[in-house]
Amino acid sequence: MQLQQQQRPPPPPEHAVGFLKYEDELLYITETCTVIGRNSSTSHVHFHVAENNLVSRKHFQVLFDPETRDFYVQCLSKNGIFVDDFLQRRNADHLKLPASCYFRFPSTEIRIQFESFLHTDSSPPDSLAGSHNNMSNSSMNNNHHNISSSSSSASSHHILSGHGGGSSGGGGGSQRQSEVCFLDDPKTKVE
Repeated sequence: MQLQQQQRPPPPPEHAVGFLKYEDELLYITETCTVIGRNSSTSHVHFHVAENNLVSRKHFQVLFDPETRDFYVQCLSKNGIFVDDFLQRRNADHLKLPASCYFRFPSTEIRIQFESFLHTDSSPPDSLAGSHNNMSNSSMNNNHHNISSSSSSASSHHILSGHGGGSSGGGGGSQRQSEVCFLDDPKTKVE
């Protein structure tokens, strides 16, 4: 039995500020707001995780503040979301994220890796090396990639590739707005 060689992900887009990874799915964060959850016929998210009823359609969002270059998480689900081992609840103040952490959906083993490119030496981690990470004044789109071996069937995640995020609050801490991002809102482009 021959082991498949692990395929390296494509290099991050020039304007990527971080990434989310779940199993073989990878999303480079290039928006100020990235919604994570479960796609349905009436609702689409930037990062679709699983067809599991314990994952809400819009479960949580990762917010990026380009002024402070900090990331925050806002829980949108009554189930909450674990950030490493801390349970973040809906309606709680936005939680500032460390440079690297895991999100876990309660009552599941579904874990999403989060990594910021901005809290290190401004370059992607070794596991994603291959491109520089520079911020500029042009618009950005979240770029979603399947990093498993190539197949002819397209992942439903690719449908979202190139769609914008929505509005996120400015400022920091509890002053941030509590609205949910909208996928095609141009106000979320990082400039």
